[in-house]
Amino acid sequence: MNKAFTLAELMVVIAIILTLGAILIPVVTGTYNSAIRLACTNNMHQTSVCALLYAKEHRNRLPAEGNKGVKDPNKSKAWFYCLPPYSDAKDVQSRNSVFQCPGCEKGQPEIFNHASPKSYKMNSYLDNKGRPQTYRLGLLKDESSIVLFIDCIAGETGMGQWGHATRSAVTDEWHPGAINVLYLDGHTQDIITTPDNVEENGWDDLLKWESKYWTRRKKKK
Repeated sequence: MNKAFTLAELMVVIAIILTLGAILIPVVTGTYNSAIRLACTNNMHQTSVCALLYAKEHRNRLPAEGNKGVKDPNKSKAWFYCLPPYSDAKDVQSRNSVFQCPGCEKGQPEIFNHASPKSYKMNSYLDNKGRPQTYRLGLLKDESSIVLFIDCIAGETGMGQWGHATRSAVTDEWHPGAINVLYLDGHTQDIITTPDNVEENGWDDLLKWESKYWTRRKKKK
């Protein structure tokens, strides 16, 4: 004759299940986040290859960080129009595109219907203060430390439509705990761990947006 569980035995089984769940869920979540970061790393590396190939065919100049008022994709120098032809991607919009972090699950834009969600964005300060819209590779000695592409989102809309990265738009939303960065010289990106004070100071302590040589030139004038 089968013996039924007593209430005490049932409570013990439930406690064991809850304990195992508390142990396994963080492990599974951490493994998932690590896998997403790794896939993101690979995608950003391919983005680098596309950018360098583009520069090679355009006198060492990178594409622009935005369309700069030119809405025709065939005439625009914006990276999100110029780089897809150097990959298997039709555009940057697809979730499977090398120009999107696999962790980005944002859909089509709800506000700006001529834009598209982007989880990778290009440093918007490269053409700051009257500098050319397209940066020429090899111009600076500290390219290896300056941001080119980074995990970002447009905070004002939550969709990430625009192609330019600002300091306030950096996010680890796609893979919590770390961001991927591609630098101006095109070298493979670092994985930067989210700082404890990110809500207070943002990512500025870990990221360099402009060259120190630009700053020096400004002081000499």
